[in-house]
Amino acid sequence: MRGRLIFWLGPYLILALAGLLLYLNWNSIPERFATHWGADGRADGWSPRTISGVYFPLALCAAQIFGLTILGYFISRRRRSEASVAARAETARRWVLPILMAFCYAMSVNFAVTGTQPLWSGNQEHLSPVIVILPILSLVVVGAVVCVLLVRQQRGF
Repeated sequence: MRGRLIFWLGPYLILALAGLLLYLNWNSIPERFATHWGADGRADGWSPRTISGVYFPLALCAAQIFGLTILGYFISRRRRSEASVAARAETARRWVLPILMAFCYAMSVNFAVTGTQPLWSGNQEHLSPVIVILPILSLVVVGAVVCVLLVRQQRGF
């Protein structure tokens, strides 16, 4: 039971830790910081050091994760009546929620790193390579987790 609770709350805990880090280092956040970068890597969107300017990315991610979790829950609980479709539908239902939660974990890490970038990014004018590489890396990790889960299911673990 405890493991399931951590599984469900994990993405929110990641965002909460990022929020706590921002709160504890509030005075280290610049008065104005970059929040969007163009294709050339130069900052073209800025936010002030306000509650909404600092915490909006984390709150947005939490709302998206909540929506995906609810969607996954209802899809995984949906029942079909036809026996021929039931086996395929049951397999799909078993995979919907874990795959959505894997993406929720990747999203929360991405938003946590991006949301805390005013603390660790020295140069506000140019895009940090971390923010470029992290989404790609997190998608690779999500893909690997899904592949491992598929192999485990086929082997009957």
